[in-house]
Amino acid sequence: MFFQRVLTSKEIKLKPKQANIAGLQVADLLAYPCKQEILILRGKVEDPGEVFGREICRCIAPKYNRRYGDGQVQGHGQVYLE
Repeated sequence: MFFQRVLTSKEIKLKPKQANIAGLQVADLLAYPCKQEILILRGKVEDPGEVFGREICRCIAPKYNRRYGDGQVQGHGQVYLE
């Protein structure tokens, strides 16, 4: 019900990279550092040390979806599937 109220359509809207849409560029900037952070936390890749991606993750960490009550992010706002 919540998602139906906030979505503009029931269809997935995919756009090519050539469309140069600002939202897609922001998503690209955030996606890789977030993925790397999760893989590092799970011990799947080596920690590269202090890199710019880590700063991106620090900035967006407060925006992760959290479990109501205890504020836990892992398994709720950060999900790792093998």
